[in-house]
Amino acid sequence: EKLKKPAPFMTFVFCGMQSAGKSTIMERFMNAVLNIVQEGTGTRCPLDTTCIHDDSRQEPICDLAGAELAKPGEQLSVDQVFKRITNHNRKLGEEDRFSTEPLRLVYRAKNVQNMRFVDTPGIIYHKSTGKDNREDIKKILRSEMRKPNTKLCVLLEPKEFATNPIVEFCDTSLGGRNEWIGSATFLMTKFDKQLEESILGSVQCRNDSSFMWSILTGYGWKTSLNTMPGQHILS
Repeated sequence: EKLKKPAPFMTFVFCGMQSAGKSTIMERFMNAVLNIVQEGTGTRCPLDTTCIHDDSRQEPICDLAGAELAKPGEQLSVDQVFKRITNHNRKLGEEDRFSTEPLRLVYRAKNVQNMRFVDTPGIIYHKSTGKDNREDIKKILRSEMRKPNTKLCVLLEPKEFATNPIVEFCDTSLGGRNEWIGSATFLMTKFDKQLEESILGSVQCRNDSSFMWSILTGYGWKTSLNTMPGQHILS
């Protein structure tokens, strides 16, 4: 960011409904809990994380900054970063607002690869309460997806592809399906809530091989060989 240049490695932008598990997936790649953890709305601003592989770091070391962050810092521990990110999101919650101003984290550790993650707030739309952060999320996605080496990671709910509201949201946010589907990866969390047959047997899924389909559960990661073309199952 200081050099005004894109990261020279891959960026993954997570997009999903509230409590879809975006932060959890990012933290599995990093082997550390860094973002706020709570029921309901936790993440209220983007967390822009650059991971840097550093063989000399037995313990991770972090730099944290942000235009609205009360207490930035360098050479921080994971626990210190977690507390500052949590406090920042809770403050936004007390103010009953979301922010498009990101927290920027540089995470150096021996057990990570060079990559960048953008963890966005979960999408909320409640007619009864008037809560609606869709325009904020659209602004974040449009800004990030213009950058090179960027992959959109769409978190699906454990239901049929055609009935997932996040798909329609991406369509309206990014100019139609043909504009974003080629640079997207689909992940599914909480897969134990749905029978595998109802997902893999879906007509919509069988007929659409233009995207990579991924499923994440709480039991680790593997790639299934018994999948459709372009499909990956993580379990």
